[in-house]
Amino acid sequence: MHTYNNQACTKPGLNKSHHVQAYTGNYCPPQLLGENLQNLPARIDLDNTMTGIRPTSRIHVGRVYTVQHNLRFCSVGRVRDEDFKRLLGLIALYINPLETN
Repeated sequence: MHTYNNQACTKPGLNKSHHVQAYTGNYCPPQLLGENLQNLPARIDLDNTMTGIRPTSRIHVGRVYTVQHNLRFCSVGRVRDEDFKRLLGLIALYINPLETN
C-alpha cells in the first residue's frame, strides 16, 4: 500500500488505472480532488496491531512485490474476500497483459 506522501493518486506520473483505493470500516472515504480512480475500492480488515490506515492509502495492482524472508515487514490486514477476487483479476490484467493461459 502507498499513500504517495498523502497525495494518493494525484501524484504526477502515476498510472491511475493500476491503483485501487484501500479503506477500513463501513464507508470508503472520498477520493482526493482530481484523483478520479475508476477501479472499485477494496475494504481491509485490519490486524489486531493496526489502528487504521490513511484515507490516502492506495493498492498498486500493477507491480509485483517480493517479500524476502530476511527483511522486516508490517502486516496491515486482509482484503475482504469479495474485494480480493476483483483485485486478483486486476493484477492478472496488469502484470501479464499479453499472457493467455
